[in-house]
Amino acid sequence: MKKFSLLFLFVIFFSLKGFPQTEIRFEDKVRINEALKISQFVSDNIWKGWSKTDFAILFISDSLEYLINHPKPSEDFTQSYFDSYLGAKIYVRKKIFQSNFLATFPAVNGVNTVVVGTPENTGRKSLTWVITLLHEHFHQYQFGYEKYREALDKLDLKDGDESGMWILNYKFPYEDTVVNKAFNELKTKLVSAYQNINTKSFKKKTAEYLKSKKDFEKIVSEKDSKYLEFQLWQEGIARCTEYDILAYLVKNDYMLSGDFKSLNDYEPIADNYTKRLKRLDEEINKVTLYENQRDCVYSFGAIEGLILDKYMPNWREKYFKNIFSTTKLFTKR
Repeated sequence: MKKFSLLFLFVIFFSLKGFPQTEIRFEDKVRINEALKISQFVSDNIWKGWSKTDFAILFISDSLEYLINHPKPSEDFTQSYFDSYLGAKIYVRKKIFQSNFLATFPAVNGVNTVVVGTPENTGRKSLTWVITLLHEHFHQYQFGYEKYREALDKLDLKDGDESGMWILNYKFPYEDTVVNKAFNELKTKLVSAYQNINTKSFKKKTAEYLKSKKDFEKIVSEKDSKYLEFQLWQEGIARCTEYDILAYLVKNDYMLSGDFKSLNDYEPIADNYTKRLKRLDEEINKVTLYENQRDCVYSFGAIEGLILDKYMPNWREKYFKNIFSTTKLFTKR
């Protein structure tokens, strides 16, 4: 019996050779598990059919990558084990991606996968990390729309780039003086509508914003206009969904697990939500096209979404019907 035990340990040791840590840290399991639970709690209550979207995650530690909830792992994941805490089979391989990665793309076998580093490596506290994970899961929902790829091609913005990097590197006139002035005017109208969201002037202020948006479209080229709308639709609304998730959790008294509350950087959901709304106010006031470039769409689009919640409460029902355009979401059609 003793010889058998030694042989078993010998086999296990050499089968895991080169894998310094074969399981995800407990605190990371707690965060991932909370993200999965929150996803099921909120998904269809915010976006119809979101719960049917695979929440495939590639979690990056300092030396390994762990594949979770993936329908078809690739062959380079040479180790696997069942994690009873997450209730899922985990596939393991040596680290390929950067430790601070935080993105969603067809990273494994053509399946849209959330590729994410640890909270330490991505510079986020636990609850913010979880909500960011859900932001990326919303991208999986967007990318899963059956006509997404076709609509992306119809934008005709690739300029020969088939890698998809044009989405980040499109040559928008961020530094153009005239465009910057028009953008600042547009932002002023947006902020005014947002600040009046609970006043009698709200609809008037929103109409002024939409007029300013049409004026802005006349200043930039048609392709530039399409690119900005695409980014607001995709990244801005993903950011807005973060606030919608937090609001829903607060409204419905969602209880974080005891394990999550025991994390050393725990904060209540309501506190996080309040801080993030305050930060959004500060961010939109500071943002400029020249300095922030593409990143301006996050706060800008998030506020558009929050305005839409009040101005056109059923806007999510036509989100995919008006793909890559937030402007069209303000109409009744």
